[in-house]
Amino acid sequence: MPVPVTIEIEQELLERTTRLAAQRGISLNQLVSQQLERATAQDEYTRLQQKVAEHRRLNKPAMPAQRAAKRRS
Repeated sequence: MPVPVTIEIEQELLERTTRLAAQRGISLNQLVSQQLERATAQDEYTRLQQKVAEHRRLNKPAMPAQRAAKRRS
C-alpha cells in the first residue's frame, strides 16, 4: 500500500524531473518510485556481489596438485 512521503528538492530538479516523467508518459510518483526501486535493487545487487567475492576469496579452490591428491585418496 502506498505511503505518502514529503521530500524537499531543488526547484530546478523538480522541473527537470517533471518534464522527464511527462516525456515517459508517467506520473512524477511513478518516476520517483521507479528510480527508488532501481537504486535499492542496484544496492542489493552490489552487496550480493561483494558477498560472493568475499566467499570466493575465503574459499579458494585447492591447487591442481592438491585436487589430484584428494582424488587419489
